[in-house]
Amino acid sequence: MAKETIQIRGMSCAACVRRVEQGLSALDGVNSASVNFATEKASVEFDPDVVTPAALKAKIKELGYDVVETRAIPDDKLQKTSVSIGGMNCAACVRRVEGTLKALPGVKDASVNLATSRATLIHAVDSLNVSEWKQAVEDAGYQFLGLLGETEIDPMEAARSRDLADLKLKLVGYYFERPHPRGIGHPFLSIS
Repeated sequence: MAKETIQIRGMSCAACVRRVEQGLSALDGVNSASVNFATEKASVEFDPDVVTPAALKAKIKELGYDVVETRAIPDDKLQKTSVSIGGMNCAACVRRVEGTLKALPGVKDASVNLATSRATLIHAVDSLNVSEWKQAVEDAGYQFLGLLGETEIDPMEAARSRDLADLKLKLVGYYFERPHPRGIGHPFLSIS
């Protein structure tokens, strides 16, 4: 028996997982098929004399899902890079950003931490393409705040400071716009 792990894109629910598992299990030569929705990976145990990895991937495509082709990268050619991502507020956001980053060429793995708003990418040394990463994150609907260590200022802290300053301006503006019982504007500056 051989074992193959296949990266899948396009699953949106548990019914999709079941459909892929049942579709793969129905192929002759497949001993077992297990799909993990969170990691978007199928683990298939099969007899290579009866069915090929290419046939497994073709079945997944036939079921209406995308197969992400990955190429093996030697460990000595890998690099870890951390970036700051803004605009995430839930686990679905994390999953979407991770999926977007993992689909980029040369990226072997990506993990996103919601609490720190940081993504860590394991990628080929020669595939450090920050503009492509930025475009992919922004196309997914989030803010690419930069590489960690690129500047002395933490990009997340800089974004929080900008948001706080904007909030303060709105609050002061709101306060001065409100009518006060003792006159127009601020109660201490009003003309009675």
